[in-house]
Amino acid sequence: ENVHYDEEKSKNGAPQLPTMRRWLLHTGPRTCRLIGGLERIGFGSSYIDELSVRNMSSRASSPSPFSAPPGLEEKRSMSARRMFIMMRDLKEKHSVDQQKLDRLCTWYLEEDLQARARALYHLGVVYGESLSDSKSNLFEGLGTEVKVEDHADHNAPKYMELFTNLAGVDGGLKFVVDLRADLRAIKRKGVAFRPAASSATHTTDSLQQQPAEVWKRLEEDLHHAFKIVFAEKNLEAQRVTLDSDPVLIEDIQKYEAVHKIRDPDDLQRRFGEGRRCFGLFHPQMRQDILAFVWVALTPKIPSTIDSIIGNEAEIANEKSATHAVFYSISSIQHGLAGVDIGVDLLHKAVPKLVENLPGLSTFVTLSPVAKFREWLISTLNDENNASGSGHANLLTHDDCQKLKSLACEKKSKEDPKAVLAGLAELVEARKWARGTSSKSERVRAVLKPILLKFCAYYFLHAKNPRNKLKALDPVGNFHLRNGAVLHQVNWLGNPSDYGLEQSLGIMVNYKYLPFDEVQSNRNSEKYVACGQVLASRQVEHLLSTANSRTSS
Repeated sequence: ENVHYDEEKSKNGAPQLPTMRRWLLHTGPRTCRLIGGLERIGFGSSYIDELSVRNMSSRASSPSPFSAPPGLEEKRSMSARRMFIMMRDLKEKHSVDQQKLDRLCTWYLEEDLQARARALYHLGVVYGESLSDSKSNLFEGLGTEVKVEDHADHNAPKYMELFTNLAGVDGGLKFVVDLRADLRAIKRKGVAFRPAASSATHTTDSLQQQPAEVWKRLEEDLHHAFKIVFAEKNLEAQRVTLDSDPVLIEDIQKYEAVHKIRDPDDLQRRFGEGRRCFGLFHPQMRQDILAFVWVALTPKIPSTIDSIIGNEAEIANEKSATHAVFYSISSIQHGLAGVDIGVDLLHKAVPKLVENLPGLSTFVTLSPVAKFREWLISTLNDENNASGSGHANLLTHDDCQKLKSLACEKKSKEDPKAVLAGLAELVEARKWARGTSSKSERVRAVLKPILLKFCAYYFLHAKNPRNKLKALDPVGNFHLRNGAVLHQVNWLGNPSDYGLEQSLGIMVNYKYLPFDEVQSNRNSEKYVACGQVLASRQVEHLLSTANSRTSS
């Protein structure tokens, strides 16, 4: 994937790449990355060329100047049964047949999601029986020495032998991770089919199994195995710089999930002075980054994202920096969803930072508030607040008077429901956030203490309806269960369109205690066991006036 094709040099008689490779390079960098990915899994050039010719011939608008290799036109989409037979043969071998594995992976990657779903269904039906009596190590080659008997309650099925064989070869673990990503996509997109009653791969009992149940079991079994395979002790954190593999940099640009990279200058700033990027890797997936985190080195706790990645970002002298700010963390591998690798990356990044910068003493985040605006709109429009109780009590008499001065209420001045409706109208507008007029400034002055108060309530009391011990905010739940403390709520920390849409521009800082593992573990236990959100006095103070009004 790192080959660069120079058309002028080729015209002048310089050595040329094979015809098919030249065509692939002209199709763009994504196709070049596909070549590299296939080669890493072990595909020979003949498979790559066959795949390329087939793709070219399907493009009616751009007729291919090349002809397909003899016999290629006779190949057709692999049937679920044929793919299943190849999987079965691999499973039954004590050593992996590389050629057969190559063929399986090649065919599988060519198929659409519907065909993949059928093949995975066949695999799950026939090899879904328990291996509880087996003494083989299903996780051998996956970076762990955990035995099946250590997890007898999980009743690992027989198809785990196939996954073990796949994961034991170069590129195989990545392939298995992507299989789970496919299984999640099958569920998300509602893929469905009716198994043929005459299928030779079915037994009478297996015919009773619904495809959704089979796929679910496959996905859950892989999820369980990945929690062991991708345990913290099996992972490595490495610093990423602009001199790293270009494909790695491209992946980081593509998968940055929190603050999109706007242009090359933005990318340069994020890798520049006073900034760090760390990636998480598995020894058997060295070419594929699992997750990455951005870090800013600062003299104090920042309250806005522009102070870190804006055009006028503050750049501190690295040697004198005392604060490490984790301002974005993103996961790349969809097949590892639900595997807690994010906190592993933070745990491994801190020692690497301190090793080179011993002056660092404070470790915080600058985090978005993912669901605050959605929760607030729902709360303000809740009919249950019409009685004057509930969230209406968060508004003091002074708050109501200031809202009246903005002419929010169009109904009775004493109607709590009208006050909340007026506030909701202001929140929906959002024009006040970046306006430069005196009216916008006045609206911001009135809304700041009110919205910060609601935000503090959101963090301390709003819970996930599916689990009353978990915070409603997903980012907050991640940091709190890992022992962090809610340290600070920041007004208009991100006034971009995305920030306003998520949280009305509000951002927060979570504070970690990497040098006090005992206290960090206590914080985590209190949150996980009791749902207690540990917050600083500054955050608790935001609710103090509302609480005093309620008690009086």
